[in-house]
Amino acid sequence: MSGKGFTLMEMLIVVVIIGMLAAVVTTNVRGQMARVRVETTTAQAAELKTAIKSFELALGRLPKHLDELVAVGGPSWPGPFLDEEKVPKDAWGGEFRFGMEKKRLRVTSAGPDERFGTGDDIVK
Repeated sequence: MSGKGFTLMEMLIVVVIIGMLAAVVTTNVRGQMARVRVETTTAQAAELKTAIKSFELALGRLPKHLDELVAVGGPSWPGPFLDEEKVPKDAWGGEFRFGMEKKRLRVTSAGPDERFGTGDDIVK
């Protein structure tokens, strides 16, 4: 053989190194995506909480359901209270819940496991 090419061993080493780098990058990206989903959902919950409080200040009551926040009414209707056409879903595609807890308004997402009442719920 002429010494101008790569040996099979050199090629295997390069493939193994590329595989290891790909595994590290994939792991980091997944971790970042999970963090971004939690942060996005937390921000959405805070926005919903602000909209619910605005609704309460304007109408003297809490909405019966979150769809009231995006409703467009007649000339005396002070809404909509969200700048969106429909109520947002959390980062996992789930619905938000809201209610009073110890005289404080709480907006809750079920979080990554998509079940309410578990340790990963996001509450604002």
